[in-house]
Amino acid sequence: MKSDRGLRACISTPEIQKKIRALKPCKLLQELVSIASSSGDEYRAACFVENYLLRHGIRVRRQQVQSNRFNLVASIGRRTRRPHILFNTHIDTVPAFARKALCPSLRGGLLYGRGACDAKGNVAAMAAAFLALAQQPLRDRPHLTLAIMVGEENSGDGVARFTRSYRDFNWAVVGEPTGLGIARTQSGYMELEIEVFSSPCHGFDPISEQSAVALAALVRDCREMVNDLSRQYPHSLFVRSFAGGGDDSFWYTRPYCRARLLFNPFPDSTQRAVIDGVRRLARRIEHLYSGTRIKATVVDADNGLTTSKRSQSVRALCSGLRAIGEKPAFPHLPSWTDGSTLNDVGIETVIFGPGDLKNAHTNAECVPILEVEKAALVLALACMNQQPKDSE
Repeated sequence: MKSDRGLRACISTPEIQKKIRALKPCKLLQELVSIASSSGDEYRAACFVENYLLRHGIRVRRQQVQSNRFNLVASIGRRTRRPHILFNTHIDTVPAFARKALCPSLRGGLLYGRGACDAKGNVAAMAAAFLALAQQPLRDRPHLTLAIMVGEENSGDGVARFTRSYRDFNWAVVGEPTGLGIARTQSGYMELEIEVFSSPCHGFDPISEQSAVALAALVRDCREMVNDLSRQYPHSLFVRSFAGGGDDSFWYTRPYCRARLLFNPFPDSTQRAVIDGVRRLARRIEHLYSGTRIKATVVDADNGLTTSKRSQSVRALCSGLRAIGEKPAFPHLPSWTDGSTLNDVGIETVIFGPGDLKNAHTNAECVPILEVEKAALVLALACMNQQPKDSE
């Protein structure tokens, strides 16, 4: 391991690494993966992490979000010291889809199971870094808060509740799978409801086009529009739902169909390009498919985030990566995270963690166990490198 000249003399890379290994973050991860915790059903997993921190002598606060749903918040270091750093990640996952996803398995250096990389690998890494730093003498501990959220995978209600009470942070690291890259840019999202109307008529001798056919054509054209936008910035189209028609036995064309489409525009300027593009395509489809009428409504939107490469958070993580011999990389994160909400309330935020986003939410979700330990080490070193010298 390389040593970092910017680190305080009170700690070395091998010392903090030894403490992190003793905490066995990968064992913690395996136990977490075996506990189902899809959004709305986080209680058992949150209690498990709470007890884990309590066993290591950490005082933990529950921040109630809903009945039987709560964020976990713990802090170390002196409140009077700056910077105040936030480690933020989430305990909830998408549904397991298959029962075996809750039976963690280790193969070829990868731990498989639901939440392995999104984001229980980050819970394990951040908890290990936090506890290793808590073992430092009081004068050497950073002012650090660990916050583990619920609800990130669907509503974002956990971080919304958190930021109503906690905002006094100089910078934050949001734990998400970035392959140990420092994601200082994150896409936003735009959710549109598309409704298509037509007149009912005979199914085999129609006087107007079917609403479902027009909607399918619009979704196809939106996909092509997204591919064009991606020549400059990464964009995707996520079809959340596509519904309409009916199973009754009468032979008439169904007059209504709808879909929910999500786009991930970045930067802010492309949000207008997306909505203008969808409405332009809708007018074209109305013209090509006689008797149809299309309504496109923006249901929800978010701006994403952009953090300067010269910011405290980026420089701190760069120093931690260099200290273990890794060259910093700066990937763009194409998906929404709790970091967007933190950024919106004025907290300087970057996204960092083990694993690959492409593996998240799949039946083969996995994370390299070595990356989990490396992430914990980088996070701990990043905090120590930001420590101000004691004025006492």
